[in-house]
Amino acid sequence: ASPGAGGAGGRGHGQTASPPRRPPPAEMPDLSPVRNAALASQVEEADREDQRLVEAVGQARERVVEARREEEAVERELQELVAKIAQVQIALESESASLERDIKAASASMLLTSAPPTPGVAC
Repeated sequence: ASPGAGGAGGRGHGQTASPPRRPPPAEMPDLSPVRNAALASQVEEADREDQRLVEAVGQARERVVEARREEEAVERELQELVAKIAQVQIALESESASLERDIKAASASMLLTSAPPTPGVAC
C-alpha cells in the first residue's frame, strides 16, 4: 500500500482524522438517577406549593364566609337602628303636636286672663 492511499494498514498517513466515536451505551454514565432525583425534587416542591395554595384558598374562603356573616350582622343592626329612628321620629312628631296644643291652650288662657274687663261685667 502506498503512503497516503488510505490502505489497510497506514493509519494516520495522509488520512484525515475521523470524528471521535460515541462510546457504547455500557460506557455512558447512567444519568437517569440524577434526572429522577431532580424531577422528584421538582415534583415535591410543586406539591408543597400546591398545598400552600390549597391552604391559602381555604383561608381566603373562611375569611369570605366570616366577612359575609359580619356583613349580615351589620345589616341587621342597621335595620334595627332604622326602625328605632322611625319610632323616635314618630314619638317626636307626637310630642311636637302635643306641645303645639299645649302652647295654643296656654296662649288662649293667657289671652282670657289678660284681657281687660268688659264694661258691665261684675267681677
